[in-house]
Amino acid sequence: MMNVRDITWETVACNVCGSTSSTPFLSGCDRLHGIPGRFSVVRCSDCGLTYMNPRPAQKDMHTFYPEDYGPHQVNSARKRPKPFWTKVHLLTWKKPIWQLYCSPPPNGNLLEIGCGAGSFLLQAQEFGWNTTGIEVSQAATERARQGGLDVHCGTLETVRLAETFDLIRLSFVLEHVHDPVATLQAVRLLLKPGGYAHIAVPNIKSILARVFGTYWYGLEIPRHLYWFSPATMRRLCEKANLRIASAIGEINTYAFWKSARYLLIDKQVPRKTADSIAKWGSKASVPLAFFIGLILSRCLLTSRLHFVVTPEK
Repeated sequence: MMNVRDITWETVACNVCGSTSSTPFLSGCDRLHGIPGRFSVVRCSDCGLTYMNPRPAQKDMHTFYPEDYGPHQVNSARKRPKPFWTKVHLLTWKKPIWQLYCSPPPNGNLLEIGCGAGSFLLQAQEFGWNTTGIEVSQAATERARQGGLDVHCGTLETVRLAETFDLIRLSFVLEHVHDPVATLQAVRLLLKPGGYAHIAVPNIKSILARVFGTYWYGLEIPRHLYWFSPATMRRLCEKANLRIASAIGEINTYAFWKSARYLLIDKQVPRKTADSIAKWGSKASVPLAFFIGLILSRCLLTSRLHFVVTPEK
């Protein structure tokens, strides 16, 4: 990887409202991969958008994505709960989203932006979708192509697609891009009339973000450039001429324990001990975490939010 000292840093205005007025929010380090440096996060004084400032220039972002970055691996499909909890999740918070995927229209076209090595695209094909992917990592793109998938290497700005799509998926992608407004405007142009986009983002207004601060697992500086809330997502979608059809809080059992692990390690608890606490705590607290999460989900206070959006008429 390039030396972090060699990259270009840029100071930017708020992507949603264009304001240059902001207040310091927090500073943090790369707790996931340990890339050196301390990074500043600010909050827009006018609209409340939270973003990293200054930030690396787009040409240098690859510096912060190591070769073993999880979503770029073939086996990057998210581990699922045990079958019982899978069914419970599908009957509760996941149901509106899952229905989008498991009932494709005839000859339905699905685009995944930031598809990694294509694990989800393979699953979508099993449901009957015609799938296309866009992935910025050349290595991940090659892995997806080796699996027989139609994946383009690049970004929405560099890849030219001839077709339009019934469903577009951006699963924890928007926080990585330099211009979320332009990204959603491009999504709007690629959607068929009556089509939908599924957008998942980290929630800076979540209870865990407030409790853990710089230790919050969803922070993931410096790969995340933005952190959203229900209010800033609404404004963002309005600028892109998209309407939010539904907003759902994701229920998971690991966000608290992974955040707690970061805190324990920073407080000099041996790494193996912190790992064990997080691992077994996460398993033992599944039922309690689910029922607490169910309440937080309905209030949109979970660490992750999912939005289903459609073009404004």
